[in-house]
Amino acid sequence: MAQNKEFSLKIITGNWKFILLIIALFASVTFFVSAIIPPKYESVAEVLILQKNMDADAYRAAKSSEFAGEVLKKVIGSSDFMNGVLTSLGATSQKFGDNPEDQIKNWNDEVAVSTYINTGIIKIAVFDKEKKENKRIMEGVLAELQTNGLKYHGNENITLKKIGGPVYYTDPSFPIIWLNVLIAIISAIFFSLGLLFVSGDNKLEEQLLYSEERFVNKKPAEINFFPPQEELPVLPEEDYFASFPPKATLPEDLPVSIQKDELRETDIFPGKKEIVFPEATSEEVKARLNKLLGGKL
Repeated sequence: MAQNKEFSLKIITGNWKFILLIIALFASVTFFVSAIIPPKYESVAEVLILQKNMDADAYRAAKSSEFAGEVLKKVIGSSDFMNGVLTSLGATSQKFGDNPEDQIKNWNDEVAVSTYINTGIIKIAVFDKEKKENKRIMEGVLAELQTNGLKYHGNENITLKKIGGPVYYTDPSFPIIWLNVLIAIISAIFFSLGLLFVSGDNKLEEQLLYSEERFVNKKPAEINFFPPQEELPVLPEEDYFASFPPKATLPEDLPVSIQKDELRETDIFPGKKEIVFPEATSEEVKARLNKLLGGKL
């Protein structure tokens, strides 16, 4: 057990720079993403559902108020209630989209309703990118409940009373940048430690950090992206030519031993006899010339 603890501490202390690098990376990315997300401002109000007939059983009255709260929760998220609020504000449903599906989805993202169990209290929260528009929608929701509440819940024995708010928050409720960064830091710590313990290599920092530093410090001419292959040894000139095999010589028992310039026609065609013309004497040459000049040839 002590050895495992010592090994764990050795891994952490030996790679603290790597852990800090992961933390900085996670925190910076989270901060950047959170900063570019459009903020939303929140306002909150609470409405109490009261029973007019107080002689009724307290348990039944509480259950009736709780049931009415669940009904109102569904009602506020409906398209009829949305249109009633927008009409009172002088707006149309096109504010939340071009088709009914997008309109009701964006409305429920804008207005959220929750109930407290066994209390008959509903909580209304409005989220909008603009503080002014947030206030207008909250006031429209409360006015629609108080004016036309009976039309939606249909129970004449209950009444709606605003008991809390509305409270308009000046700081954005989403995204909470500092909370997102804190979660990113915690996640980075667990991620880096898990990576180190899985690898089990306390030199992971050196492999990931110092290898990059060595690469950056090198000059471009010193960086070789193609490692040289194994080079063949260079031999001296005499050894180089000596490495070739000796020139082949003709066997002595070959039938042809005549050189190229001594070949005769009979050597190529053995069946043909060589014709030899005898050389003429000077007297014969003179006799032939006389005959030629005299026209006898």
